[in-house]
Amino acid sequence: MNKANFLVGLSITLLVLIGSIFYAEAMPEAKEKTGQTRDNHTDVFGITKIYPTKNGGNTWFMNMANPASDPRFDPQFNITQNPDGSWKMQQSQVRMLVYGSDQTTYETTSIPTFSRTQLTNNGYMQLSSDWRNFEITGYVKLNSITQGGLDQQFTWYGRGGAHNSLNNGCEGSSTKGALHFNGQTQIEKESWHVKYDFSDKITSNPPLLDRWIGFKFIVYNQPGINFAQQVHQEIWLDEFNNNNWLLVHSFIDDGFGSGATHCGPAFADNMPISWGGPIVTFRSDDADDFDFKNFSVREIQNNTVPPNDIDIDGIPNDLDDENIINSSIILTSPHFLSGDVTVQDGAVLTIPSGETLTVTSGKNLTVKTGSGVLIKSGGTLQVNSSSGPIIHMSDTTFGTAQSVHLGRQIHAEYVSPSSQLVGDNIDTIIIKIKKGGLPTGTAQIGVFDVNLEVKKLFGTIDVSTLTTSSTDHSFSLPLGQKYEIQPEDRIGIKFTGGDAANFVAITRDIDPQDPFDGINSYHTYYTTTWVPFIDRDLYMILQENP
Repeated sequence: MNKANFLVGLSITLLVLIGSIFYAEAMPEAKEKTGQTRDNHTDVFGITKIYPTKNGGNTWFMNMANPASDPRFDPQFNITQNPDGSWKMQQSQVRMLVYGSDQTTYETTSIPTFSRTQLTNNGYMQLSSDWRNFEITGYVKLNSITQGGLDQQFTWYGRGGAHNSLNNGCEGSSTKGALHFNGQTQIEKESWHVKYDFSDKITSNPPLLDRWIGFKFIVYNQPGINFAQQVHQEIWLDEFNNNNWLLVHSFIDDGFGSGATHCGPAFADNMPISWGGPIVTFRSDDADDFDFKNFSVREIQNNTVPPNDIDIDGIPNDLDDENIINSSIILTSPHFLSGDVTVQDGAVLTIPSGETLTVTSGKNLTVKTGSGVLIKSGGTLQVNSSSGPIIHMSDTTFGTAQSVHLGRQIHAEYVSPSSQLVGDNIDTIIIKIKKGGLPTGTAQIGVFDVNLEVKKLFGTIDVSTLTTSSTDHSFSLPLGQKYEIQPEDRIGIKFTGGDAANFVAITRDIDPQDPFDGINSYHTYYTTTWVPFIDRDLYMILQENP
């Protein structure tokens, strides 16, 4: 996740002289709702790609003129074309299949093994064309819901084949992204058919009825901690049908659930489903009538990083140019940074007591702010540059935006007495905000106390000047001033005007998997009392300029 734990450890000496420290996103350029992507390209339908297509990778795009003529696509029920070119499905239980090869090849090619160990080693279930690392995209419009239905959801999924009782259900493995009709999202793991494990549900969106919405489910492998590969799963939504995509749910399986041993030899019962499967499925449950368009599946680059590269230039005790650290390293002698170095997610770079890491002039130390962490356990980080700020908090996971108005006048990041932020000096607050309706008046950004009073004002903004797209806004103290964060501070925004139709909206990180600073700092808002959300944070950057 996109969070930075900057000052972690016991006693820390920080000498800021000349160089820079950066905290990068775990998913660079792909976090924004504006649809900016890693390769900045669109697909054949003009839809933004979140991840680039793998060079020479497998792709499938729906034939919008005549889907039934496609040998790789099987809707399984009759579909009819709407006047606008989209297609209509009127069945309550739907499984539309997309084959990695084609339907005939799938039906005539045997699957030699269902051993989870062997599938992992092979990387696929049936053929090398199986869908493994993929981005599934589709637009749907829910017209009618089955009354009393127990599931009521759209589900995109892959990494398996037919879901039936043959072969003890072992062809029916899958990892699934679920979009419930009430707006909630969830990740589902089906180790075999039928053996499910579920992530928590997240309320990511308003109810779906009577509107178009874009839905992406993305799955890719990265090096794991408990297993050789872990499975990253992401749900993205285009909630306003305008090709602006928002990451609303992410989940990493590095050992989750159970059931792998049901199908024979397995590395562990909770092992990830890391292999490809011959079928990707567009599923709906309890939708009596829905429209769909622009379905696609693309094989994507899986973002694995090269192994550690500690001495490429023959100079001992340095971390070399363009080095990517993807496993834990403890410095055992003084080191200096002779080039740009990245601490990848899942890795820890530790500077123990008595050791020093020197960042030389013009070089960058980047901590990928998910589970990648820089720990200074009594050691010294010496930065030879004054050009960059110190980042005390960087939670830039783009989640949902929530309204601020007279009835809910403060949204803030609460700082508990055990928070790592206590005692940090800051002079700049960056938040992501927009407006809804036609609000007027002034919002305050700063530090507030339990009684809603301003402890330190960092800035104000005329809310009528805000746009309707969530945008970063920076608020800074006058040059030379700093604020030392205190226990029970509430850092955020206050707006006492407007109402539920005319408001300011502030972006939150709603991913519970990796909250910033655990439960020591978390999102809260005030209605008639303070309401805590201990597994969520505000989208917020707190920094201290030299």
